[in-house]
Amino acid sequence: MRLAGLLLAALPAHAADPTILATPGGIRLGVMGPKPAAPAPTVFFLGGDIVDSLGQQRFRDGQAALGSNVLAVSIDLPGHGADQRPGEPGSLKTWRVRLEAGEDIAAHTARRAGAVLDWLIQER
Repeated sequence: MRLAGLLLAALPAHAADPTILATPGGIRLGVMGPKPAAPAPTVFFLGGDIVDSLGQQRFRDGQAALGSNVLAVSIDLPGHGADQRPGEPGSLKTWRVRLEAGEDIAAHTARRAGAVLDWLIQER
């Protein structure tokens, strides 16, 4: 898998809204700023749902430190945003429900992030 970076974010504080896209396989993603014309380093900001992740002050600080040549992307974590399934409690409580059901939420998230990165590379 070609994950160029991973930053964990925690406290909501919304900035400008991300552009919401979807891969052909239906994985929802958010991108901040324009997609670079040439291949560029890509950093995934993960912290709840896409809008919370990319709207946090920590994200804005991280993006500023990384510079405008880095593509900032987010996906919904398990139990957040579009990844919440009907009947699930949502948020971190969903993680427990899924883990107790034998699901590997880390592998699920890594597969989705990898598919998003592959799609972004393919779309250049």
